[in-house]
Amino acid sequence: MKEAIEQSLTELEKYLQSDKPKGNAEIIEFLRQTPLPFLACYHEELSASLSFNYSFEFLHLLGQYQLPLALGLCMNQYIAQTIAIMPVEAGTALDTLKTQFLKIVLQNRWILAVSSFDDFIRNKNDAPHRVVCKKQQDGSVICNGIKNFQSNILNSDVLLFSGQFEDGSVGLFYTFVKNPSIHIGEPLLDGAMADTDTRSLHFEELRLESFQMIPSDNDAEGAAFHSLSRILFSVMAMAPYLGGAKRALDETCRFLQSVHINDAPLAELDGYQLELGRMFLKYQMAEDLIERFNQGLSNTTMEAFPAWMENELPRANVIKNQVPMICEELVSYARTTIGTRSMMSGHIISQLTQQILFATLHPDLNAKVERAMGRLRLGLPAV
Repeated sequence: MKEAIEQSLTELEKYLQSDKPKGNAEIIEFLRQTPLPFLACYHEELSASLSFNYSFEFLHLLGQYQLPLALGLCMNQYIAQTIAIMPVEAGTALDTLKTQFLKIVLQNRWILAVSSFDDFIRNKNDAPHRVVCKKQQDGSVICNGIKNFQSNILNSDVLLFSGQFEDGSVGLFYTFVKNPSIHIGEPLLDGAMADTDTRSLHFEELRLESFQMIPSDNDAEGAAFHSLSRILFSVMAMAPYLGGAKRALDETCRFLQSVHINDAPLAELDGYQLELGRMFLKYQMAEDLIERFNQGLSNTTMEAFPAWMENELPRANVIKNQVPMICEELVSYARTTIGTRSMMSGHIISQLTQQILFATLHPDLNAKVERAMGRLRLGLPAV
């Protein structure tokens, strides 16, 4: 399997570098023929660590050429990895989901979309960012409400989303995207991030059968699933941005090697060598943070899982806090070094300049992470 995945990564890079039409739909159809969107389905054969690593590498590669689409596909990757990695007791309802749902996803080559942000991520004048669910006597559930932010929805097949029951508990559900009770809004982002295809979703009397609810045998299991998904998203979402930062450094290298002063390339000047070296060291530091997290995925057995969660949440917060700042610095360096031409219409650095700023906006926000760290070091209780 490893050989097939690595070959698919090589073929993807060749495709992205080719002159073939490469809109979102065309790229996703290309990807459906490869194992790359479905890596979580091979987690038992690959191991949790290797499966996650390949997923990150896939999004990192795509982010070098089409960062917004890579971000949209991040939703597919992280939720599938959550389902695959979550340790559960054999024979439970969630164990059945892990085996059956991922098997069906692979068989049908489904792309997954996820909408599960909390209600507080909204303007005070917006409609509540919430889906309210009511259980029916026959075991089905009726869902009404709105999700304000949903990426890559038009190219996805199955939607996973959270909803709140009247008693305050939260459920996670899945349904086909093409459903007359789900109304897809207009694009919310334009410019360099338009290809994320981020839209609002409106749920009007959406009826779901009991088998369309992702089960948990107790509240603790449901909370663990939610916490794991947040940790994996915090890390996985950095892959497209880190890929974009790598592209910026590669473009800078080409610039320094091709532009000459006094018949010598800029690359031969010591100052440029030093500064480029500093930037690549920072890029390597970001990659090392990811690698250290990935190594810990080998400890996600049932017995080790509580300790893993306790150890990896702070590590994921460090990644989410630091990697966006590193990526912004690397793109800024490329822009400053290449100069005005880098901001011309259509130049990759101009696009990355606009795109890279979104990395820090994903949850958890820096202020929350930094406040929690400050309170921890001061011996104050968490808030």
